[in-house]
Amino acid sequence: PADSGQKGLELARELRPAAITLDVMMPEMDGWAVLAALKADPELGEIPVIMLTVIEERGAAIALGASDYLLKPIERKQLLGVLKRHTAGTAAPVLIVNDEPV
Repeated sequence: PADSGQKGLELARELRPAAITLDVMMPEMDGWAVLAALKADPELGEIPVIMLTVIEERGAAIALGASDYLLKPIERKQLLGVLKRHTAGTAAPVLIVNDEPV
């Protein structure tokens, strides 16, 4: 897991994950800035990003390029279903970007 937006971007470049779960509310670099940076990067822009947050901003997330949007609290079964849908057929890792301990 990455505990900051900047660390999330660094790990995304290094690991090339199958998908990224991204919290919106993080200090220094929030999830919106991370999402924008991911989608602007030609090498990372195609990675599915699933936003995980307490804020109801589904429309904005999808407009900015998020592949999916889940409101906290998130049930394990729900998260696994979304990840399976976006990572089918790949063995690459999933990157978790969240400033809270997982």
